[in-house]
Amino acid sequence: MAKILILLFLLIALASIAAFVLFTNEPGSQEPTSSVQDTGGLFGESFALLSPSSAEIGGADIVERALGTVEVRVALADDSLTPRPAHLHKGSCAQLGAIVFPLDDIVEGASKTTLEVSGEELRAQLPLVLNVHESADALAVSIACGEVPLEQ
Repeated sequence: MAKILILLFLLIALASIAAFVLFTNEPGSQEPTSSVQDTGGLFGESFALLSPSSAEIGGADIVERALGTVEVRVALADDSLTPRPAHLHKGSCAQLGAIVFPLDDIVEGASKTTLEVSGEELRAQLPLVLNVHESADALAVSIACGEVPLEQ
């Protein structure tokens, strides 16, 4: 009986993965649904977001836009409907400092936030990290963190 349950679970998992691949990578799709493309953004390449166990579970990039704004794009390997709060903090992933900029919550693995700040103003805040929390009720629990690369 246990073998049948395990086999059934594996079949359901495989079907879920196949459906995800089929429906999220449609031809002609303009933006990826679960990854951040390297845009040669404000700080060069995209940077990784790591879980507390140091596994890469996502990425982010920061791109300077017109009229003194900056866009922060985040993608996680997380399709949860639970909003995941995210912030740019001072400091490092090992020692989070104060929140400098709140970001839009990550839902279904993606978020895009426009900050009313210039690239120069953002650079002046370095070092910064992008931290993702488990939920609004569990802000003390970090599920992903990535250090914003210093200018090259």
